[in-house]
Amino acid sequence: MDLLADSIFAFASTQLNFCNKTTRSALRIADLVIVPVQPSFCDFDAAEELMPILRDISEVHKDLQVMIVISRKLPGNNSYSKEARLAAQQYFAMEGVNVQVAKQEISNRAEIVRAYTDGKTLYEYKKRGVSCMEFANLTEEVAACLNVVMA
Repeated sequence: MDLLADSIFAFASTQLNFCNKTTRSALRIADLVIVPVQPSFCDFDAAEELMPILRDISEVHKDLQVMIVISRKLPGNNSYSKEARLAAQQYFAMEGVNVQVAKQEISNRAEIVRAYTDGKTLYEYKKRGVSCMEFANLTEEVAACLNVVMA
């Protein structure tokens, strides 16, 4: 199985024609589209521009899966995070498109910034850190969506 990760413009549906064509081409061949959003309605609105494209593609590519990932949330199990998750489930629900909100959320932690400023990956910086566990759990969740067995 070949896996490809690509970053595409969320605003491409209405902004630039070139980006629109590039985005649609990338999405047509995807099995899973990961849409990271911060727990705010401003981010939800920005990501929502991608949803009509996903609906169009899902009409042809019936197995397309969409995973919304809450990122840069406040650490801990707080009401703000719970509300964001529930809001994302309701906000991005779309008939005809297999949309799910990832169980694993990515918190806004200082170790992510420190790793970046030190020029290291998060795993190089603090392999047993909480952030590493969050990304490892998200990786397993993505693999499960794709029916990929993790070694």
